[in-house]
Parts: sequence; C-alpha cells; structure tokens
Amino acid sequence: MAKESIHEINSTTDYAADKSKNEIDDLRAQVKELTDKYGSYAQDKLTGVKDTVQQNIGDVEKQIRDKPVQATLIAAGVGFLVGALLTR
Repeated sequence: MAKESIHEINSTTDYAADKSKNEIDDLRAQVKELTDKYGSYAQDKLTGVKDTVQQNIGDVEKQIRDKPVQATLIAAGVGFLVGALLTR
C-alpha cells in the first residue's frame, strides 16, 4: 500500500509540475506578445514627449533671452515661495 501511495504522489507531483510548466510557458508567450505589441507604441510616445519637452525648453529659453529682468524676478519670486513653503 505504501508503494502505491508513493507512486500516486509521484504521479500527482509530475502532473502538477507539467501543468505549471505549461502555464508558465503560456504566460511568457503572453508577456512577449504584449511587449512586442505595446513596446514600440510606448517608444513612439516617449519620442513624442521628448520632442515636445525639447520644443518647450527652447520656447522658455527664448522668453528668458527676450526678457531677462522679468525672468529673473519670476525666478526669485518662485524661489522665495518654495523656500517659504519648505521652512514651515
């Protein structure tokens, strides 16, 4: 009876291991599919965001060059507000 129980336990363990391996393989395939599908989409969006940020930085730099006194006063005011908020 002990040999039958051991054989049954081994069979059950082998079945569970095979089933788990198959499920893991399926999950890996799904992750790869999602990565392939949305990876390039995310990369395209990231490139678009980078381009927009670069353009906005250029606009800010132009405004600072056009009005340096106003930009300095705004920066000082923002610095004062941030300092006041951080010291509370």
